[in-house]
Amino acid sequence: MKVLVANIEDVMREAAARWTLIAYFLLSTIFIIIFASAINLDIVNGALAGATLFGKEMQMPPDHSISIERLVLGFESGFSVVLYFLCTFLAIFATAHLVPRMQEKGTVDLYLSRPVSRVKLLLSRYVAGLILAGSNVIYLIGSIWLIVMWKTHVVHPRFFLAGAVMLFVIGTLLAFAFAVGVVTSSTAVSIMATYGLFFFGLMLVGHERIAAALSKEWQATMINALYWVIPKTAELGQAVVAYVAGDQVPMRIAAALSPMPFITTAAFGVVCLAAACAALLLAVPVLAKTDALSLIPSDAVTVGVVKLAEMRSSPLSSTLFEQTDKVSAHGDAERFLREAGLQPTRDIDVVMVATTLRTPLGHDADILIAADGRFNADRLTRALVARGAEKRSSAHGTYFILPTERDDRSGAVAFPDSHLAIIGTEGAVVEALAARASGGTSFMSAGGLARDLGRIDRGATAWAIVDVTRAKRFADGPHVSSNSAPGAALNSALKTVTTVALWATDSGDALKLGAFGLSNDPETLQLVEDTLRGALSAMRLAVQEKQPDLVTVLRRFNVSRTDDSVTISGSVPASTFRDYMGRQAR
Repeated sequence: MKVLVANIEDVMREAAARWTLIAYFLLSTIFIIIFASAINLDIVNGALAGATLFGKEMQMPPDHSISIERLVLGFESGFSVVLYFLCTFLAIFATAHLVPRMQEKGTVDLYLSRPVSRVKLLLSRYVAGLILAGSNVIYLIGSIWLIVMWKTHVVHPRFFLAGAVMLFVIGTLLAFAFAVGVVTSSTAVSIMATYGLFFFGLMLVGHERIAAALSKEWQATMINALYWVIPKTAELGQAVVAYVAGDQVPMRIAAALSPMPFITTAAFGVVCLAAACAALLLAVPVLAKTDALSLIPSDAVTVGVVKLAEMRSSPLSSTLFEQTDKVSAHGDAERFLREAGLQPTRDIDVVMVATTLRTPLGHDADILIAADGRFNADRLTRALVARGAEKRSSAHGTYFILPTERDDRSGAVAFPDSHLAIIGTEGAVVEALAARASGGTSFMSAGGLARDLGRIDRGATAWAIVDVTRAKRFADGPHVSSNSAPGAALNSALKTVTTVALWATDSGDALKLGAFGLSNDPETLQLVEDTLRGALSAMRLAVQEKQPDLVTVLRRFNVSRTDDSVTISGSVPASTFRDYMGRQAR
């Protein structure tokens, strides 16, 4: 259930960020407003005395014999067809991106780093898409129903049955869009293919006439077979009218209420959804098996990720690169980078840093750094060998031992291909090469830290998570500066939690920051919450005189607590961040 709720929240947040959600409901609202203002009825003693449509008066019988109940029934029956097309088209347009977006570089890496099976991930996004589409169907039909009731004082609840059929059709078409999206990773192709399927189903309503007009028997057989395979979009459209009109519907349309159109259409949707799940199981490992995030050790104690590519393209984060370009303008490090043809701020896209315990009960740790980017392996290896690196081989590839004064802590580096660099202690590098050869580690499904990755902002530019209990074996655990009273108090509180994570998200106009601490002890959580609130208050007092503008920034940070966590989050405006970087540069 937590997976479902988290993915529904992700889908809604993503739809809002990409303006899809706003545009979706804005178009529906415009349609409702047009409908409400276009029709005006004059009702006298339960009969229709006059009507105007878009300001034009309609001709009425001299005796005004039109019953308002029959008018509403006929109107809702006819208008349900319009809503059938409108709701279906808007739903596909608003949800077809859910799978292609999930398979984009970086997004799929973060999803794979979570302890969620791929089938659950896909199905939860499917349910989220249905909820998004269903909410719009309810919004449209409910609004039209209320407007009709307001203008005519006639209550006709059968109108809502049309919404159930519409959602059934949307669910079937969405399953097909998911299958196409998994295979093509293209939103445009998913939309076009789904619309094409919808119209093809409309044409096949005349399959008997089409088959009779064909000269070849196999062609007629194929048309009839396609009719039973393809969703019955025409018959289901007629079913919408039949459900709303009830006994007043013609027999030809009432025939659409037979179970076969529903059964065959549902079977098509189930098969498409199953095919999408199967295709995702095959597609995702291929997409991610050589990425840095796929090499996170299954038993990692700490994990940190920085998406340098996103930082380079952001006006805000690029300020950092202006400062790092000035570092190491001379010396052996600069000569090595020149000989290797490597510019870290331009050639590296993603960096992952992880630590693991060498033995379950030991105190020594292995360090692994994996980087995605563009690397000239030949130039890099020549530069390393020139500085004393020793080439070695493992069952899954070659690597180089870096010269060091400590034989027990030999560093190693490997370049499996031109897009991946692996650095760390020798044991960690050898294990990473083996993991890459087998399609990645099982970090996402092994539990441990992966259980709590869903709490981190999915769009984070940089994030880190620490298993505090195990990290204390080889380090002091996470800590902050103890130069101030709030810092010392916060440092003490951090030692009582089991897991700590922090992240930063560059939105272009602000830097969103967040962190959480986990514990099963209510007293510990209360202590951490009180400490954080006190630290924020102390910081506001400290900067009030010298930097009063920071008081407003600090007020944007909120502290919240649940049964097992304490979270602090807020944002720093771009102008404040740039001013800080400018002062640091001076």
